[in-house]
Amino acid sequence: MIESYSSILKIRRNVFEEVAKLAYEGDYSRIEEIPYEMLKGQAKYRESIFLERAIVAERIRLAIGLPVRSADEHAPISKGIEDAIITKRFYEPPLVNVIDFACNACPTDSYHVTDACEGCLANPCANVCPKDAIRISNGISKINQELCIKCGRC
Repeated sequence: MIESYSSILKIRRNVFEEVAKLAYEGDYSRIEEIPYEMLKGQAKYRESIFLERAIVAERIRLAIGLPVRSADEHAPISKGIEDAIITKRFYEPPLVNVIDFACNACPTDSYHVTDACEGCLANPCANVCPKDAIRISNGISKINQELCIKCGRC
């Protein structure tokens, strides 16, 4: 797979680099400063620098093995760090986390058929729909949004 370099990849690598430095030094006292060191000045990717820093703070928490929090939880990045700084740490589900407030611009309230629909003869999308919301018209799938329950099986 060819990896293209993007802004999100740069942020992710910077977060892991900073967390690795903390772990190597064994001093987690400056963890609260990292989002401010990484993101100075004005927002580049979102509407506010505060949102960008909050997202980086959650990325830091996830990188050190702490659970993801919602936007309405107010606590320092380091809250619960004692639980993460242990010699043996076992996997706790989920393996992949989503920072919901980082994806606030992503539409999650509907499913749409893209241009990639090839009008498969087997119609697997229509066959798995529990509400019969998908119809095939002129060889292309169409989703009836009123019937769709947004289960994502299609």
